[in-house]
Order: sequence, then structure tokens, then C-alpha cells
Amino acid sequence: MKKKEGQVSASSIDFLSTVIGEAEQDNVHKALTEQDITRQVDGYTNWLQTSKADRTSRQQEIEQEKEQYLSQALQETIIRGKRIKPFAPLHTAYSACTNLSIKQLAVVVLLFFVWSLGLVLSYQITLTITASVITVLYVGDLLLNLFVSYQALLQNEERVDLRVIERLPDELWPKYTVLCPLYQEALIIPQLMKAMQQLDYPTSKLQILLLTEQHDHETYKQLASMELPAHFTILTVPPGELRTKPRACNFGLLHATGDYIVIYDAEDVADPLQLKKAVLAFANNGPEVACVQAKLNFYNVRQNWLTRWFTIEYLSWFNLVMPGLQRLGFPLPLGGTSNHFSTEVLRTLGGWDAFNVTEDCDLGIRLSLHKKKTIIIDSTTFEEATSQLKNWSRQRSRWIKGYMQTYLVHMRHFSSLVRKGQFYELLALQFLIGGKMIAFFLNPLLWILTLVYFLFRPQVETYYHQVFPLPVLYMGMCCLFFGNFFFVYIHLLGCGQRAYNHLVKWCLFLPVYWLFMSVSGFKALYQLIVKPSYWEKTQHGLHLLARDRRTTAGVTIPQESYSAQTSTTLTIKQLLAPNTLAMQTQIGATSSRSPVLPTIHSHHQAAFSREERQTLNRPEVGSRDLWFLITVITASLSSILAYLYFYLHHEILIYGDAYAHMRIARSVFDSATPGITQLGSIWLPLPHILMLPFVWNDYLWKTGIAGSIPAMVCYVVAGIYLFLIARQLTFNSSISFLVTIVFLWNPSVLYLQSIALGEIPCSAAFLAALYYFLQWFQTERTKYLVLAALSTSLATLIRYDGWALLCVLCVCILATCLWKRQAWQYIEGQLLLFLVLGSWGIILWLIWNQMIWGDMLYFQHSEYSAQAQQLSLVLSHRLYAYHNLWQAVRYYTLDVLETSGDWFGVIGFVLLIGFLIYVRRFSALVVVAVLMTPFLFYVTTQFFGQSTIYLPQAGLPSTPVWYNVRYGVQMVASLALALACGLTRFTQSGLLKQKRGLLLRVCFLGVVIAHTLFVHNPPLTDGLANASCERSSDPVNLYLVSHYNGGKILVNQFTSQINAQDYNGYLRDLITEANGDLWKKVVVNPEHHVDWVILNPDNVTDALARRTNINDPAFQAYFKLIVKQSDGLSLYLRRDIATSSLPQNPIPTELLDLKSLCATAQERLK
Repeated sequence: MKKKEGQVSASSIDFLSTVIGEAEQDNVHKALTEQDITRQVDGYTNWLQTSKADRTSRQQEIEQEKEQYLSQALQETIIRGKRIKPFAPLHTAYSACTNLSIKQLAVVVLLFFVWSLGLVLSYQITLTITASVITVLYVGDLLLNLFVSYQALLQNEERVDLRVIERLPDELWPKYTVLCPLYQEALIIPQLMKAMQQLDYPTSKLQILLLTEQHDHETYKQLASMELPAHFTILTVPPGELRTKPRACNFGLLHATGDYIVIYDAEDVADPLQLKKAVLAFANNGPEVACVQAKLNFYNVRQNWLTRWFTIEYLSWFNLVMPGLQRLGFPLPLGGTSNHFSTEVLRTLGGWDAFNVTEDCDLGIRLSLHKKKTIIIDSTTFEEATSQLKNWSRQRSRWIKGYMQTYLVHMRHFSSLVRKGQFYELLALQFLIGGKMIAFFLNPLLWILTLVYFLFRPQVETYYHQVFPLPVLYMGMCCLFFGNFFFVYIHLLGCGQRAYNHLVKWCLFLPVYWLFMSVSGFKALYQLIVKPSYWEKTQHGLHLLARDRRTTAGVTIPQESYSAQTSTTLTIKQLLAPNTLAMQTQIGATSSRSPVLPTIHSHHQAAFSREERQTLNRPEVGSRDLWFLITVITASLSSILAYLYFYLHHEILIYGDAYAHMRIARSVFDSATPGITQLGSIWLPLPHILMLPFVWNDYLWKTGIAGSIPAMVCYVVAGIYLFLIARQLTFNSSISFLVTIVFLWNPSVLYLQSIALGEIPCSAAFLAALYYFLQWFQTERTKYLVLAALSTSLATLIRYDGWALLCVLCVCILATCLWKRQAWQYIEGQLLLFLVLGSWGIILWLIWNQMIWGDMLYFQHSEYSAQAQQLSLVLSHRLYAYHNLWQAVRYYTLDVLETSGDWFGVIGFVLLIGFLIYVRRFSALVVVAVLMTPFLFYVTTQFFGQSTIYLPQAGLPSTPVWYNVRYGVQMVASLALALACGLTRFTQSGLLKQKRGLLLRVCFLGVVIAHTLFVHNPPLTDGLANASCERSSDPVNLYLVSHYNGGKILVNQFTSQINAQDYNGYLRDLITEANGDLWKKVVVNPEHHVDWVILNPDNVTDALARRTNINDPAFQAYFKLIVKQSDGLSLYLRRDIATSSLPQNPIPTELLDLKSLCATAQERLK
């Protein structure tokens, strides 16, 4: 039988377990024991009793404060010549009764004047400054949202166990007032009344005020015709020039008798237990919490495309953005419904601003200005998602207008916010309120500019680069690709967290939704100027009309179980006239314009101390794992000691590819044409990006340390994840440590973590992806799937091995969902959630190749690609694994055995196969499939001629003895994990539980140490045996080392072994094919640009030699041959530079040591 979408699997995963200890902090609340429940019930009972006693003792004080509030609230004021009754104390300095103050208007006019004057005097500089400011704001908004979303994943919601709620007696609950503002809602009234009667709260303590407008006869008639309980009251709001929802709520506040108060809109269907949950949320927190916000969602999700997009927006807002803001301590723009307040605090705050059409957002900011907090609770109110575009536009334009009102109102006090140090509020105003509104107007313009750039790039590129300086252009491109991707993916994440998997695919089309929002933004701006306080009515109940016309799936109102209490009902037959209170208004009275905010005094204290709450509600964390700490320390010390060893032996820069990686990274800063385009197009960019913080330093670059630091950090990370995976598979920390040591102390791993290559970073990303995938496999939690996707995405940007990992994990996720009999919508959602993020690195790489080189597959089609390099081997019949599966398997197996150590490799392969056969479970198949990913990748790439591996054991004629043997390192971690599974069998058989268990562990550790000390290092041997050694003896390189004068050098970097670090030069003095148009220009007339030319006319792959005729009299007239090697590589110097004038530099010790190392290695190989 198939499981429902979002249902968590109950299947037991035999060999997996939740990782314990400090390495794993989970947000899942532990199951409460009976003792915990009793403690909570006692704590809440005591709090409710204390609060009730406190209110009783302060009854007279409360009544006096209420009377004082009424006297202020019933005053009438004159705004723009009209008499207004806002039914709340009006502080005009904090009210939207005036949107722009005189000072604000003056600032706007001044800015516009200065900008216009700048356009007249120097339009290019003005546009550049404008573009820079806009770009910085977008980058700031992106960074803030990234941080907020990250914090949301760590946030624990306010939760209360339902068993605790059930045990609290009814007589202790405080009085509660529910405000239901209604206007032209006759169609939806029956649904609302049913929802209100389902509220699980003692009716003797409940007051529900139905607020209607005087001329809204249809709504009133619908209410009057219904049999409603006694705690329902209809209040008709007196007519006035102003008719808004906050004004009606203010009128309801005048009649509220509850200790707490909440607003529900006409279409709301609230969680029946929400009121009780809100009270206990106040109990859980101290007096700093003044508002409790429930989450909002929709019950007509599937009605049409618009309701789907609307739901997606709410899912990300209430499940990611709002919890993240709460955790960071930012003001929360409240939702228009389901916000719960202490009535006393709300009155002190002055109620709602009747002139602001998003009174909820304004109130959230005002709470924060009073240093009060809002918290999110785990309770949901379902609403109706607007299903008609015109109706949606009315609602959305009102929201945007209200946000603009809120921004303008509170920015009047900019200097006050700075003076008081309320920078969180200031930051929230700029980015969460003002910035988002400005983005609605800027987005269409920026989309048009981007489209023009890509469609007419040759014609407009020069002008764009003038308006967008290089740093601004980079930031803009970051926002274009990373920003838009992030804002789409955060919605996918919101859907995944709440198991709305059927909506995930709709997230991919959100940019269309954003366009509609921009259209509504311009409408809102018009209304802000013309009719700022006009409340555009949103029509509700359209889902009911749709259901009447046809059977519509997805519009069923969610039903939750509740314990209803019946009470005597009465029939409300007459329209209540304007209340007596409302008739006592003082005509002509005006409110104070003082910006001084009233002081809010909160009397309640938390029911539990912080320590008690952590004990009762936080996840149960296991004891510290000493072996985990030992693993971290061992990995860190091993990394440092290994690096020092290879550094002192001058072996950091032996491997030619390591220098090439650092040269690419350095070229971003130090190049004839610096910039991110220097990141190239063949090797994936992330290893070079990781070097950027270090490679700019001359010392770190010339010594190779700049490339070693990222690899060393990744080495430690790989060790940590390997330990965690092994512990998850074996339940044994000591065994996990031992097998981690097998990886950490492998000689090849130790060498590769000390140099600038991508194998170790790729292993780290691979192990992280595997760890989080296994966590998802067991728990089905969205967080782990996203982290697995993120790790995979990083792997796809490090090495092409990561592309294979993406494919394998996709297949494993699909197979896992099918094995667990998940619904197709769940499978679709999980696959998209993983694939969109996991493949983002590949998509970026394809876009990069298209933008920079004009070919999306340039990394394959380039003359420097792996495919092009292997072509000559295919033609000379030296690519023996090409279209020969057996040889491909054989070569890589030999490579893995050579790299991991023969006996470790053999045992690892045997145990890997044996694990699969012995366990005979689907889970074992999945693990083995992921562990074998590197093996499958390198066998496949050899078979199709994309990679080559040579080593002595293969016995291949006419080939280098060692070549690319480092590829075998990618299987070391997999074999170590297979070894862990094998050792676990000994544990289960009891062998290691005997007294000799310790001795066996020590012996195993001794074998690993012996392997580290006495087994040779294949990657290092590869570096010493091939072209990497040539620079220590090549005449061209040695001549430059001794006589380089600092002039420009024209060279094909791909075919030469010239190392700028050897001759103490800088990359900015090299003109190579990486310099694009400059290279093409210099090749035509080298005599006008360079002092040196290095080329090889005997090498058909030398692009410079193909373009330069060295026998041309014109070339010989300017350049003279200085050195020519036996392989044809030639060094030319300008004729007007005398060789006698060149410096006489001694050959560095490092180069002499390298020559000695290479000679020894060559002799050993013979």
C-alpha cells in the first residue's frame, strides 16, 4: 500500500543509526516521558494560577489604564480637512495619516535634483554610481536572506505537547478575545462560524467579536440568520471617512474583555488548539515577548496556478524567513491574521494604525522599537488563496502600498534609531521593508538590461562595462545567477519542509509570479500618491464558487480533531446600533504629535527558566564522543606534519598540475588581463576559488602554501565525515577511528593534501554528500537531502567525478523512494529538491563556458580539453583502455591497489562485495552503489577515451611508466568504509570483545603506521618521473632562472614547462592564450609588446608556434635565438637587448634539490 505524500517511513533501517554526540545537533524534539509531562503540567498550572492572581490583584490598576486608553481612543481628529475616528490614540509621528513628512519630501526632491544634475554634467559617472548603489543593495539583500534562511534551519519552533494541553483544567485558562473584522463577507460567513466554533477553548472564557460595517447589510443579515453561541457578539463599527480593517479592530479592542486578543480574517480556519498554544507560548517566554504569530497557509492550494504560487510564497515566508528573523532578533512583519497579543500590552502600544493598510507590518516594527519580541508557534491557520489575478492584484498592491507606508513612517526617525542603537530595526527597514518594495520597481528594468546584454552583447558590451565597473559587474553577475537561484530554491525548500511536494515543480516558474508582483508594485505606488489609506477589498469565498461549479480537488478545508464544548446558544436578531462608547467621542480633539513612544510594562514571567525549557523541550543529545575529538585532533596534526615534511623536502611544487592550478588562481589578480575570466574553462573552478584568499600573497604563492591550505582543510573535513559515516554504519567509535586512520595516513592522501590538487577537496565533498544522504535515507528529513545536494553541487565544481556522484545519488534517491513505496508526488518533490541544487554547479559551468568562450561545451571541444589530449594517444594506438572495458577495469583496479596499498586494497574490495552479498538488503545496495561511484566514473572515462592511467603493473609498451595514478586516491575512502563494515562483523562475532580486542586494535594501528612509513607514494613518484621534473633540467627554464630581466614573455603556457616561481617572475609579465584578445594582438606583432618569445615549432599542439613563422625575416629582424632544447622548445630574445646586460642569478636551492630528487627517482625506476 502506498504511503501518503509527506508521510514519514516507518521502515526500520537495520544498519543505520542516528549519530550521537556533539558532532550531530538535531532539531527534532525528544518524546516527552510521563515525568516530563507532569513537570510541564505543574509548571503551566502554577503559571496560569499566578497570572490569574496577579490580574486579580491589579484589577483596579487595569481598569484605570483601560479607562485612560478609552479616553484617548475615542478622541476625534482632523486629517486633511476630514474628521477621522481611528478609535485608537493617534500618534501622528508614528502614523501613516501622513506618508511623507516635509523633511522626507525635501530629501526626495534634493536627491532627484542631484541625480538629474549629475546626468546633465556627467551621465556616465552618474549612471555608474547609480548602478553601484543598486548592486550593493541587491548583494546586501542576498547575503541577509542567506543568513536568515540558514538560521531558520537551526530554529526550534515553539511547541507544546498535546498531552500537556489536555491535562490543564479549563478554569485556569485566561479570558480570550477573538476579533473577526468582516466586510462584504456574506458568502464565507458559514465557513468562518464553523471554524470559530471549532476553537478548543472554554466558552466561558472566550469572547468572539464579529466586526461589521454599518452599510454592509448582506454580511449582517447572514450573521443575524445564524444560531450562534452566547460568546459571539456582533459589533457594528460606526461609519466614518476612514474605513479600514485596523480601524475596525481598534473598535473591537475598545470592547475586548479578554486578557489576550487575536485577529482572524473572514476566510480563516484556525488550528482548534491555537489559542491554548498561544497562551502557553507566552508562558514559555518572559515579558520580552509581546506577540505570538501563528503560521499561515492555504486550503485551496490546487485550485489553479495562482493559488499554487501563492502557497509557495507563504510556505517559504512562514517556515524559513520569519523563523530566521526571529532567531536573529530582527523585527517580524506580522501576518494580517492569527497574531496573538496581551490585551494590556496592545492597549499600551496604542492599538493598530488605522491609516496603514498593512497595520500588521507596522505593528511588528513598533513592537521591536519597544524592545519587544514576536515568536512563531507551531500552529497553522488556513486561509483562502486568492484565485483570480485581478483579485490577487488588489490584495498585493495593498500589501505593497502598506509596506511603503510603514517604511516612510518609521524612516522619519532615522536619526533616533541610530542614536538609540536600534540597528536591527534600521536594517530591517532597509532590506525587509524598503528594499523589497524598491526591488519590485527595479526588477523589470534589470531584467530588460540583462536581456539586452545577452541578445545584443557585441553591440552593447563596451557601454555596459563603462557603466558597470569590474567589481560592480561581478557583484551584479553574482546576484543574477546566485541570487535568483537562491530565491527560487528557498521556495523549493519551504515546500519540501512542509511536505508540499506537488508544489516543488511550480517553484521553477516563480519568476513569472515576480513579474506580476512588479506590476502590482507600480499600481501600489500610484495609490500611495493618490489615495494612500484606501483599502482595496479582497473578495473571499471564490473557492466556494469554484466548488459549486465543479468538483475541485484541493479546496477542502483541513479538518483537525478537537474537543468541542457545548454551550447555550441564542439568536442574534437585531443590528447593534453604534455602541454607547462610540457616541462619547470628543469632536475636535487632536492627538499629540510627540514622537515619544509610550512605555510598555509587562507583568508576566516565564513559567520555566531557560535551563528547564532546554531540559524539557530540546533534543536529547548523547554524551560526548571522545573518539570523535581524537579523530579531529589526529586529522589536524597529520595534515600539518605531512605538509611540513613535503615542504622541507621541496616537494610541494613538484607536481606540474599543482603549479598549474595555483597559476590559474593567481591569474585572477596577477595577469596581463586580470579578472575572473582567468579561472579558465577546462579545470573546474572551485579549487581555484578556494585558493583566492591566499594566492594573492607573493610568499604563499611562490612557496605553494596558497594551494596547500585549502587542500589541508578539506583533508580534515574528509576525515571528520569519514568517521561519522563509519560510526553510522558500525555503531562503534573505536572502529570508526581506526578505519579513518587508514584514509588519513595513506601516503598518497598525505601527499595530495599538501599540494594544490582537487582530489582531496573532491573526497571531502563526496563523503559529506554520502553522510547526508544516509541521514536522509533513515529520517527522510528535508534538511539532510538539501545538505546532500549542496555537497554534491560543490563536488561538481571541484572535479568531474562529482558529475558522476550527482547521477548515482539521483538514481539512489529514486530507488529509495520506490522501495519505501512513496507516492509519486513525494518522489517528484524529493528528486527536484535534490536535483535543482545538486546540478546547479554543472549549470553554472555550462553558462560560464557559453558566456566566456561562446560554446557551452568548450571544456570538451577546446584544444586543451582532456578529449583533445587523448586524441593523439588514440591515433597512435597508445590509449589501450579505449573501447576496451576489461582493460579499463583492470587499469583502474591496479591503480586503486597501488594507491591504497595492495593488501588494504584487496581486503577492501573483498569486504565491499562481501558486505553486499552478506547483508542482502536494499540499504546495503545503496551504500555500495555510492561507494563505487569513483570506480564507475574512471572506468567509464577510460573506456570512452576521456582519461588515461599508466602505471608499471599494467605492462603497457611505448607509454610513460607513471601517469595520472593519483586518480586511485578517490577510492581510498570507499575501501576504508568497506573495511569498517568488515571489522563490524568481528565485533558482532565477539572477537574484539575479548581481552585480546585491545591487542588486535593496536596491531591494526601498527600495520597502518607501517604502511604509511614504508610503502612508496605513487602520486609523488608520478610527479618525479614525468614532465614535472623537466623544469629542473630544461635549458630554457634554467636560462630564465639565471638571466630573466623582468620583461614581457610571449609563451604558450600549455606546451611549455615555464614556472614563474622558479625565475622569480610575475604572471602579469606573461602573455599567454589565457589573455584572450591581448594574446591575439601580441601574436601578430610581438616585437611591439614583448622582450621574450618561447615556442616549440616541433610541437603541433603549440598554438603560438602555429601562428608564428620563426623563419620570417621580419621575426628574425627583431628576435634572436638564445636557447633551443632537444625537444624543440626555443627561447628568443629581442635583438636590441644584449645578453651581456642580463642579470646573472644563481639557481635556487629548491630547483637544485628538485633536480637531485628527480635524478634519484629516475635511477630507481630504471
